[in-house]
Amino acid sequence: MPYIFHLGRETNLCLAELRSFYPDAKDLHGFALVQEADLTLLNRLGGTIKISEVIKELPASLPLNFSELIGSEITKLAPKSGKFKYGISIHPSQTGLLKNLLKAAKNALKSAGVSSRYLNQDAKNLSSIQAANCTELSLIFTDAKTFLTKTVATQDIASYSKRDYDRPARDSLSGMLPPKLAQMMINLANPSPDTVIYDPFCGSGTILQEAMLMGLSCKGSDLSEKAVTDSKENIEWIKRECRPKGQCLSIEEKDATKLTSTDFRNKKIAIVAESYLGPPKQGIPTEEEAMAALSQLEPLYIDFLRTEIPPRTEIVLALPFVNLRPNPIFLENFIEKAKELGYSVVAAIPPLTYARRNQVIGRMIARLRKE
Repeated sequence: MPYIFHLGRETNLCLAELRSFYPDAKDLHGFALVQEADLTLLNRLGGTIKISEVIKELPASLPLNFSELIGSEITKLAPKSGKFKYGISIHPSQTGLLKNLLKAAKNALKSAGVSSRYLNQDAKNLSSIQAANCTELSLIFTDAKTFLTKTVATQDIASYSKRDYDRPARDSLSGMLPPKLAQMMINLANPSPDTVIYDPFCGSGTILQEAMLMGLSCKGSDLSEKAVTDSKENIEWIKRECRPKGQCLSIEEKDATKLTSTDFRNKKIAIVAESYLGPPKQGIPTEEEAMAALSQLEPLYIDFLRTEIPPRTEIVLALPFVNLRPNPIFLENFIEKAKELGYSVVAAIPPLTYARRNQVIGRMIARLRKE
């Protein structure tokens, strides 16, 4: 039975992450179609909001009796006793159609003697939290066909929130990598079970904690003594609160531009890191100011790549870009300089990015491999 993965806001990045597990996942513009799926995988996919099972594949134009079909399908899902809580979501959103389908479902359930309540408020699609607490049908329109699906797994938002906001050491001034993005970056490195995730810019330890929760070993370092202290405190907290299967091997105070071969000795390592994104920005810079700011940061990233990183090392870096609209500003020469240093680069066009709509400094995700 095919499944549809409902992707997060940054759809290109989310799809790239999903294809680390399902290379043939079909892009449905905000969704992805997979023929077979492991539902437990949702716990480690930062870019997938929920997974739904395809019930029916229909023509792009809905048949005239579609309301009756929805009523029939929702009735099949109702329990034999108790109050049935359900909802319907339509992508892209269509308020009029949703109202008609909710009414048809309610009437069909009443005729079948089922006591029911739908959770849609003001004829809007369900939130992720609502979808996790009821039976949800989704109607997903694409150019070629329409998919009728049933939600079978939803992202654990409470767990992400706990790992992000309840940690004892948080530093908003130096920037905070969201746990979801840390998961996506680790998955883009495509680690095997025996790979050690190394973050040489570990900050408050977000990538380290997510690697441990994925069952991977990890280690971290940072030039800042405070960052090392914060990471150690947060790792001890995650061990107490979440009992991860992976382990943190070490966290050291170290300059990422001065790594040597001893930092990689006897280990299969993938480097996953968010480098320094620059000082906090006040206001929106001009294009010239944005380019100047990035040019000052670029030597740090290049000096890091010049270190004794061994061949065949997979590297996923979060680097800054300036989120100017309509034309964002990226690190102009980074990719070419990386190639000159002997790295192959998975260069997505447009680049894989992660940024809130009004965020001035966003993150560009660079994927490299030391050849």
